[in-house]
Amino acid sequence: MNYQDWVQPSHWQFHSRRSIDTVGQFFLPFIKEGASGLDAGCGTGSITASMMRYVGNGGNVIGVDINAKALEIARGRYSMPGLQFVEGDLYAMSFPENTFDFVFSHGVLIHCQTPLAILKELYRVLKPGGTIGISAVDHDSILIYPDPNGWLKKSIELQENLWKTGSGWGSTEHEGSNLRLGKSLCRLLVEAGFTHVSGYARCEYYGENQAIAASAESEISTLTATPFVDRVTALGLSSKEELAKMVEAWRQFSVTDGAFRVKTICEASAKKQND
Repeated sequence: MNYQDWVQPSHWQFHSRRSIDTVGQFFLPFIKEGASGLDAGCGTGSITASMMRYVGNGGNVIGVDINAKALEIARGRYSMPGLQFVEGDLYAMSFPENTFDFVFSHGVLIHCQTPLAILKELYRVLKPGGTIGISAVDHDSILIYPDPNGWLKKSIELQENLWKTGSGWGSTEHEGSNLRLGKSLCRLLVEAGFTHVSGYARCEYYGENQAIAASAESEISTLTATPFVDRVTALGLSSKEELAKMVEAWRQFSVTDGAFRVKTICEASAKKQND
């Protein structure tokens, strides 16, 4: 299996557990019954489908993604009146201006070369008075303890550097990922023309033994996957000897009493001003 065939399904399995309730609590007050919504970069559709509970029978939600394989999974999993999945480029969508009452996008802008251009396109399709909600991780916020030899931090930096190369997904659609974008979401919304900008944050944390072990196992599964190993060593980002040290560090971390790990997800909402 090559890297691209491995990396997307490996992430989709994790992403399928997401819903608007788990990743978009800050945005729930803006999703009204009967509204029309857009999930920009919907992937396999779990967040998109979960929004239908809030717009009700009189509303509709459209999920847009550039990846046809992800959309095929979404259509196979979720089918209900008012829900639709459409293949499209977030830089230039086919929707007319002023189409949606709300727009939501989770974890997408970090994988885009020019996130401001996408926000301007989302502004275009949002109705005047409508609300946008976006969220993105920021690796400046990562805390992890203990890490006596620094190999845990190095393993996280390795994956970040892989995204930066444009090889994170093995395709140009995510070229130049920036996993430290989260802190700039509010400013990007201002630059895109939005008003009433508000910033929020939530933490993903692992602070008890079972959660620590599960998070470590997830890292180990990535670091030991043959497609990943082949990709990072071919790019010269790491060696097999260094990868082995990272894996051992995560194994030690997984059984350390009192271990702690946290990262911050930055969130922001804003409005399109009424004409």
